[in-house]
Amino acid sequence: MLQDRQGDEVSGSGGGGGVGRYSDCIGCGFRKGCGMGARMDRAVVSSCGSGRTRETSKWYVAAMDIAEGFAKEGFAVVTGGGPGIMEAANRGAQRGDGLSVGFGITLPHEQGMNDYLDISYVFKHFYARKVCFVKSSEGFVALAGGLGTEDERFAWPTRIQTDKIE
Repeated sequence: MLQDRQGDEVSGSGGGGGVGRYSDCIGCGFRKGCGMGARMDRAVVSSCGSGRTRETSKWYVAAMDIAEGFAKEGFAVVTGGGPGIMEAANRGAQRGDGLSVGFGITLPHEQGMNDYLDISYVFKHFYARKVCFVKSSEGFVALAGGLGTEDERFAWPTRIQTDKIE
């Protein structure tokens, strides 16, 4: 039996295992993530950035200020829900009396969710998370980060260019 990093079986036969079980897990993530999206009662801006940025960084402060501005204009702010710039954006959304949302991901050696979330969901699979993250958003903000930030930054315009989102 082969397993992915979350311990889900990805090959095998019968008994709900294999690809069927794997796709069921992804489908469950879609259903629950889209359910979280349905709870957002306003326009949404997604923000991404490094999970390793310290509170004293100019990027942390910038993320907080930008998210606060969007919140004051009536937008919900969605992030990956982790620490660093994600935390700063969620914190700024709450500071601006806005809705703060975190779509996290289960990773073997990573941090948990931050303390500035009104709505949160932790996905097991990147694909479901990315779709729910992007589908609910009307605007995107990318700040300093690494490969995860770059992945998100390129996902947004690709989906716009291919008419998957407007």
